[in-house]
Amino acid sequence: MASHPMQRCCITGTLHTGTPKGAIKYINNIRTYTTSPSSTPSSPSSPNSPTAALIMMTDIFGATFLNTQLLADAFALSGYLVLIPDVFCGGELSFPIPETFDLQHYIDTAMPRPETVDPIYEGVIRWLREEMGVKRVGGVGYCFGGETDGNFPAGKRRETEDILEQLSVPYQMCLYSHVERGFGVKGDLSHARARFAKEMAFLQAVCWMDEYVKKDWREELTVGRTSNVRPPS
Repeated sequence: MASHPMQRCCITGTLHTGTPKGAIKYINNIRTYTTSPSSTPSSPSSPNSPTAALIMMTDIFGATFLNTQLLADAFALSGYLVLIPDVFCGGELSFPIPETFDLQHYIDTAMPRPETVDPIYEGVIRWLREEMGVKRVGGVGYCFGGETDGNFPAGKRRETEDILEQLSVPYQMCLYSHVERGFGVKGDLSHARARFAKEMAFLQAVCWMDEYVKKDWREELTVGRTSNVRPPS
């Protein structure tokens, strides 16, 4: 993915209202918000246990941010076991952020790096497969997609499309007007256009996950190639 470095728009937004349905539990010693269609994960032997799971990769407010937990609950209602691992290990920021907050200092000194984050995700995926019997795992995060986005302008979007094309994988890119960076999780829902964009982005994500996580799309691509049918794009 091509983008510019983090900017102050990453730490602004609106706090939503609601009561999370899931719970915080520890998976491989990692604090994780967990939610499922039944609000508590079933055992692998349960006939209602989800066979598909989503891992939510959060913004700077981490796994305890109310907006993110409510969004995870919404995905769970669509039939997924959803996990939000605390990749900040307790060092996430609290909303709202003071105007005087030094974002660059936080990035330089406290922002998690790949060498600490990657093993957390790998451990959670392993737990899903080995302990919960989940067959397919998807990932979802909210940063890019707003019309006003200094980190991901038109040039970076086109560069990203080139990268995805070279990878020869299915992809979809949607752009929503009248919203800014982070609208999918921190948008002001009192504004009609922001609410519409958030809801549409969520529905698009559910449709994508239903097609490429719940289904074995690799099998379909193989069938498509042998029957001269173009793969989905």
